[in-house]
Amino acid sequence: MKISKLFKNPLLLPLFIQLGNNLISYACECPLPTPKTYTSYRRSGTIEIDGKLDEEAWDRAPWTETFGNVFGEDEQFPRPPENIETKVKLIWDDQYLYVGALLLDPVIRALENEAVLGEVFDDNTFQLYLDHDRTNHNYKVIQMNPNGVYKSSIYNKPPSDDGYESWWDLGPDFEFKIYTHGEVNNKDWKPVEDGYWSVEMKIPLDRLSARVFDSLGIKKRAEETSAMPTYMGLNFLRTGFPPKGVVNIQAQSTTVQSTVSSFFLFGLGNFNTLFKRHEVGPKYQTSWSPLHSNDIHHPELWGQVMFRNTTNTYKPFVPDQSYPTRFALMQIYYGEKAYAATHDGVYTENYQDLDIDVQLVEDCIGPLKIRTSDDGVSYEASIRYRKQTGHIREDRYLHFTDNH
Repeated sequence: MKISKLFKNPLLLPLFIQLGNNLISYACECPLPTPKTYTSYRRSGTIEIDGKLDEEAWDRAPWTETFGNVFGEDEQFPRPPENIETKVKLIWDDQYLYVGALLLDPVIRALENEAVLGEVFDDNTFQLYLDHDRTNHNYKVIQMNPNGVYKSSIYNKPPSDDGYESWWDLGPDFEFKIYTHGEVNNKDWKPVEDGYWSVEMKIPLDRLSARVFDSLGIKKRAEETSAMPTYMGLNFLRTGFPPKGVVNIQAQSTTVQSTVSSFFLFGLGNFNTLFKRHEVGPKYQTSWSPLHSNDIHHPELWGQVMFRNTTNTYKPFVPDQSYPTRFALMQIYYGEKAYAATHDGVYTENYQDLDIDVQLVEDCIGPLKIRTSDDGVSYEASIRYRKQTGHIREDRYLHFTDNH
């Protein structure tokens, strides 16, 4: 499908309407839908981890946009009520990533006393998702409720690609605190005017990257694994079960179609329904960057965070010039997935067989190569662009190598 025809496609038009300003033209001059973007600056003063976010260093840092409906920003997906709005700030220095979150909440509840690996942490939570290397693999997750019960985990790859969860050891230098304006689990469920809880974390940088060893299997020096990259993939999710009559939130539909694939310019698909609890209102999920489904495990849709090596907060976000290549590779991933579904699980080496945006590949990126295994059940697609080549596999693993 050519880019010039995208905006005329009635199936995709609602997606482009809700993306609005998140259509960015890159050096390749192709307007592409993008996730949310944010710029994080160096820490400009001391920070005490007490959950209050009241230091000057935090005051100087910008907020993200307030969280929206996980399915997107179209009018059919209503925004969350103002009394449960959520937003985040990020600061960094040579050793740590600092995360500050403000979660408005008139009735603060915490249901779980323990987080269990392999089980859904089904509670009122603030959740951080972080793909340090932007490979869609080995991404990190922290889920935390208002009582400070948290689960830190690593997914070797998304569950839909047969990935699994394991514990993420945050190390002895990880710190966090939660501050609450309002009693947690008030027995009378009494609403608090302007109630909220805030989360403050200090995450060691050397715990973020999965690339501890180089290509020869030699363990890297600490300073090599703790360096802050220019860009990182992050998203933030808030889930909850608000008390009826206090938070008036519309139930998230169980019939809305997922638009994850259509973000990468494919057709629409279904998604699983959300469970509800009887004693409270419907479960809600809000996110910083839209998920276009109720599944957070699509790292390619997470927000783009730029880490600027300055305390000057007037320095703006600069679009990542690798994004068009990443976008095209994800098109290959979804195109191959759709192709294999109708060809007995076998992939193709001919991208013309795929229902992908050929103009993006041929006119804006290119050249593209796809190599399949002898039995056709695996592949690697490569796009050479400028000084690097981007690669993606059938399990969504995406990485870049330098051209020589």
